[in-house]
Amino acid sequence: MAFAPREIVAGKDARTLANEVVAMDDEQFRVVFKKSPMKRAKLRGLKRNALAVLDNDAFVRNASALITVPVRCRATGRQADEVSYP
Repeated sequence: MAFAPREIVAGKDARTLANEVVAMDDEQFRVVFKKSPMKRAKLRGLKRNALAVLDNDAFVRNASALITVPVRCRATGRQADEVSYP
């Protein structure tokens, strides 16, 4: 049998999935992850991780300006074009 992602995970970005996990109650968790190794993490652990994803995402999205990082070639020591994040 080939791996098939569960419906809750399939085709979703991290932010959407994290929001769904945070909103989940114990009964939904048991149904969604029945016979899944994800149950070992327990709902509390998954919610903790989902909140970390949302916190990191909010930090990146709410940055007031792009962070510009100068890039220097290790081999030559010359300055390269700058790379902006995000």
